[in-house]
Amino acid sequence: MIGTGSIPSRRSEHRTLFSSLLWWTLFLPLAWVGMWTVIFLFCLGIGIAYTTRLPFLSGIRLLVPTGDRFSQGLDWVRSALKFGGAYDWKPVFEAPQQQQLQHLQLTHGKCRYIVNEPSREPIGTVVLLHGVSMLSDMWAHHANELCERGYRVLLFDFYGHGYSSCNPRLRYDLDLFVEQTAEVLDILCSDNPPVLAGFSLGGLVAAVYTARYPHRVARLCLIDSCGFAAPPLPLSCFPAYLCHGIYSAVRTTPIRQLSGFSGGLLLEGFANAYNVTQSDVMHAFEAIRHFHGFFGITYASLWLLLISWSYQMRFGNRGLVYKQFLNNFDPFGSFSPAISKISAGFSGRVLLVWGEKDTLVPHHLCTQWVKAIPTAELITVPNADHNVPLQQPDMLSEAFQVLLSDDLVAQPGKHSNCESTKVA
Repeated sequence: MIGTGSIPSRRSEHRTLFSSLLWWTLFLPLAWVGMWTVIFLFCLGIGIAYTTRLPFLSGIRLLVPTGDRFSQGLDWVRSALKFGGAYDWKPVFEAPQQQQLQHLQLTHGKCRYIVNEPSREPIGTVVLLHGVSMLSDMWAHHANELCERGYRVLLFDFYGHGYSSCNPRLRYDLDLFVEQTAEVLDILCSDNPPVLAGFSLGGLVAAVYTARYPHRVARLCLIDSCGFAAPPLPLSCFPAYLCHGIYSAVRTTPIRQLSGFSGGLLLEGFANAYNVTQSDVMHAFEAIRHFHGFFGITYASLWLLLISWSYQMRFGNRGLVYKQFLNNFDPFGSFSPAISKISAGFSGRVLLVWGEKDTLVPHHLCTQWVKAIPTAELITVPNADHNVPLQQPDMLSEAFQVLLSDDLVAQPGKHSNCESTKVA
């Protein structure tokens, strides 16, 4: 039987032709070049990692963003002059003991969680959701601060992240993370609806969870959240638009198989070469705030991404998770149908917190969020890129204060470090 359908317009044909030309002339070649460039740099980094175990060459590690490099340089000179072992460039941190880790047994595996209880009767519960490749430890600063204000704070690792189950047979997509969030909150936040805050991927999960279960959330905070695809214009959106195109190209056959295999292999090699520990991860969380400018922030952000994934390779095959995530989820895509349901059923306060210079999820996309959620309020963090919780933790703390206050409308005069605006 021959199906019937509408005849595509000439405009849609032109749009399809333009997209095809853009795909074959720009995104697909960039994907190949970018992938092989990353593979080369990773191999170079692994080679340097093994080579710099020699005393005289260990100074190359001073290029790694780990704290006071001037003091580290002096220590390395002393180490080299003594002809002793290679300089220990790693900072000292107290790593959590394995027996202190708490897990919930959920439908698709174990979920590691942390509950910070205040010293007095809690005002309420705040749930903080992390981003892609991160783990819940990224919220350590804000969890302690909110706990001091009297809030009970809940953190947990998404499947395939942190200390939660890492099952390569799972389909790592948005529905999986939303389902996991629902199960965790049903168990640990059954008494009262919590305040839900999410960063990047965590913001999208928080938004979709709120759309599905509006009566289970008291207030909602989205920080540089995924959810809408960036357009090519204005120019501030082009880097994100380009990343989306490259990501889409990398997901095609045969690049997908090659990138998934090589990505996991290189992460494992890097983790073994550098002996990445949780101390390194915590220091990378701290170090990113000391870098400024596009290249400095990009360098520190990529280093954090590499350190985080390499560390997690030590207790789970993140290479297979990375491949499944690549196959099943597009963080640069648009999820507007799910997001638009928030305003229909959710009556709580919604706060958007965005880095002014975010290149992954451009500030321009806030207009799309406000169209979907007309009651949403926007706080712009000046001179911040995508990683607002790590780059500008104090300003995010002020944004949390706005969200948790009893005022219906934020008053910018009381929070001079943040720009609070309503998007038309």
